[in-house]
Amino acid sequence: TYGRIGGEDQPPERVYLALEAHYHTRLLAYVLDIFGLPFQVVVPLGHKWAKRKSVSPDELTQEHTILLNVGHCFRDQVLDSCPELNRSDTRVTRTNSLETVRNMVASGLGISVLPRDALTPKYHSQLVVSVPFAKPPPSRRVALAARKSFPRPEAIAAIRDAVGDVRGKGETKRSRTSGAN
Repeated sequence: TYGRIGGEDQPPERVYLALEAHYHTRLLAYVLDIFGLPFQVVVPLGHKWAKRKSVSPDELTQEHTILLNVGHCFRDQVLDSCPELNRSDTRVTRTNSLETVRNMVASGLGISVLPRDALTPKYHSQLVVSVPFAKPPPSRRVALAARKSFPRPEAIAAIRDAVGDVRGKGETKRSRTSGAN
């Protein structure tokens, strides 16, 4: 995913270079930026936001919000994108999995935020409605990291290309800071 430098989201390549500069050393890995994954708000069918075209991140505090438990990186990414949810007066319930989040929303226990890929037809529920965030939507970047000394950089490139083929040609960004391909 993207990292944060000085409070700003940065692509993996910039984070990598910043770490090298900070520690005055060469890191022993390289990073391939694979794709972006926007977040969406999910609400129960019939919720007052279900027919809206978009929701602003700061509006989430108006509702009972369901998040993953402490220790889940997606929870941290949601809180980074929607810092208002950290307020002590915000009603938040925590749970263990995205599937549990989806079921709790379907049951009308609150709203939540899910990555767009958790809203594909495979995971569709008629009781849950996804609503896009206002632009620019909160999102995360998915990246692939490998040791510079890995003896088969072609295998890493093949994984990157396979992910790109599955996701669709327009969504991958083929880049890396050093190494082969």
